[in-house]
Amino acid sequence: MNLNGTFFNAEKPTVSPLQPSVFPTRNPNGKTAQGYFTDYVLNTAFESGYSTGNTLNITEILHKFLNLTVTTDNIGVVIPEILTKYGAGQAVAISGAFVKAPSSAKFTGDLNTIELNLAVTVQIAGETAIQAEFDAATIAAIFHTDSKSVITGLISQATIGTISNFQTTLGLDATAFQT
Repeated sequence: MNLNGTFFNAEKPTVSPLQPSVFPTRNPNGKTAQGYFTDYVLNTAFESGYSTGNTLNITEILHKFLNLTVTTDNIGVVIPEILTKYGAGQAVAISGAFVKAPSSAKFTGDLNTIELNLAVTVQIAGETAIQAEFDAATIAAIFHTDSKSVITGLISQATIGTISNFQTTLGLDATAFQT
C-alpha cells in the first residue's frame, strides 16, 4: 500500500507547488511492514498550517497524543525565571502559530533540518508569561534504526533563531531570553 501524506488547507484547497519525493514504496529485503516519511509531508503541513492563519493549542496536542501535561517545572529547566515568578507544579498553556513564511524541512541522507517560523504564547495562571516570535529557529539531526528497529540519532544544531515581538512578565528582555 502506498499513502500520499499531503496536507492542505481545507478552507482554501490549492495545488501545492511542492513535489512529493520519489522512491520505491517497498524494500523487498526489509521488514513486512515498512514506512517512509519524507520532508514533503512536513512541508505540506507547514505550508497549509501557515495558510490557515490558525493558532494551535500545543498543550492540548501534547496531552492528547503524548499524555503529557506541561508544568512550570518542565519550562523552568530552560527558563528558571518561570519557577521564581509562578512557583513549581503550575500548569502551563502553550499555543503557537506559523508566522511570516511557511516553515520548512529538508531531509537528506546525511542530515535532516527543520526551520520554523513560530509565534508562541505561554500562559500560566491565566497570565501571558511569554509571547514571542521565533524566526528561523532551526534544528538539524540525523536518525537511524538498527536491526532491532531501535531509533537512535544525534542533534547537531539547535538554535531558537531571531526573536521578535517579545513580551514577558519575567523581567527579561529578548536578548536575555534568547541566551
